[in-house]
Amino acid sequence: MHARSGLPLQKEFRGIAREVNGEIVAAFGFDSFQDWSSQFHLCTDSPTGISRGLLRTGFWVPFVQWKFRLLIGIIQAGNAKSLNIAVRLGFEEFAVLKDAHPSGALHFFELRKKDCRWLNPAERAE
Repeated sequence: MHARSGLPLQKEFRGIAREVNGEIVAAFGFDSFQDWSSQFHLCTDSPTGISRGLLRTGFWVPFVQWKFRLLIGIIQAGNAKSLNIAVRLGFEEFAVLKDAHPSGALHFFELRKKDCRWLNPAERAE
């Protein structure tokens, strides 16, 4: 994930991946951990690599196992595919920092546990 995205590897990084025929086709990553939240990362060649099983596990672990209430995603303005996937996964944009990055604006997204459609209703309850 880090080699493909250019993200620096943080000491406390955790990941969940989907493998097909020995190749990782999609991965979720988590870092910048706080008491009840973390930053969320996604890496895939194609949205079809993101299976329902990966979605279920990728959101169950931080929200149910780790008991987080919030995931935060930061996406560069020029990354239209990632901006689209974030919205399709249920993330909501809450801020834009203009000229915050050499490539332009940074878009900040959040997904709250109570709004995560990849969990069943009992798991979404706070």
